[in-house]
Amino acid sequence: MYDLKRTKSTPEASAEYAQFLGDVFDNDQLFTAEYIDWLYRQNPQGPVVGFDAIFEGEVVAHYVTIPVSAKIDGQVEKGLLSLNTATSPEHTGKGLFTKLATATYQAGADEGYKFVVGVANQNSTHGFVKKLGFELVRPLDARIGFMGPYKATKDADFKMHWDEASLQWRLNKPSANYWAEETGYFAKTPYPLTRVFLGSGSSKASNSSFKKAFALFDLEIGLSEEGRSGLSFEIPKALRPSPLNLIFKDLTESRRSLKDKSIRFQAMDFDAF
Repeated sequence: MYDLKRTKSTPEASAEYAQFLGDVFDNDQLFTAEYIDWLYRQNPQGPVVGFDAIFEGEVVAHYVTIPVSAKIDGQVEKGLLSLNTATSPEHTGKGLFTKLATATYQAGADEGYKFVVGVANQNSTHGFVKKLGFELVRPLDARIGFMGPYKATKDADFKMHWDEASLQWRLNKPSANYWAEETGYFAKTPYPLTRVFLGSGSSKASNSSFKKAFALFDLEIGLSEEGRSGLSFEIPKALRPSPLNLIFKDLTESRRSLKDKSIRFQAMDFDAF
């Protein structure tokens, strides 16, 4: 028998979740207590919204979203970004993810959040769409090349909204190597001579620990109706570690869709780097 309990947002809980996620994914370098505390507690838009499955007093499954804002058809709305999901190996196949996610979205709707947006890989997209009522908006583009400034000549119907406090928080992700240039924000990648384009912006948000990395190539992951100037090439899906899809679930009675809307969704809008 499993008990479903709301995900906690305390420093002690951050350390416990980091341990759990590190064990499940065998990656304690990514899931540090500092990173989880930053993600779950320090977000100026609000603490984590999620649920845990408890078995014999221990967390055995975990699913969370974090509060975000997006501009939809010209109006800024608060929503949720789908992020970490993990189940202990001995408790898989029991439908825990679906139960945790359903409880999370109901809690989010009750608390006034209007939508859930996320990026799902090829393996998880089916479950989000078939079991949880998400729509598959479209696959994210992945391009590499010599790129110039972002050409934003018109507003998109859907784009994430970053105020100064939220942008400052995002750029202060622990252990990340980010820096700003006139053309936008960038991050170091594990690939030789390659940086990732996080997103455009003219904000004064900064991080004193920024260390600019030399790069010849820009990697861009996301969606844009206009894109950036310069020479770039679409990375074939067969060469990508896992093709990524933008998914969306409306939490209002309108059951809105993004299928026919123009979209601007950039790497900084989800926690890829």
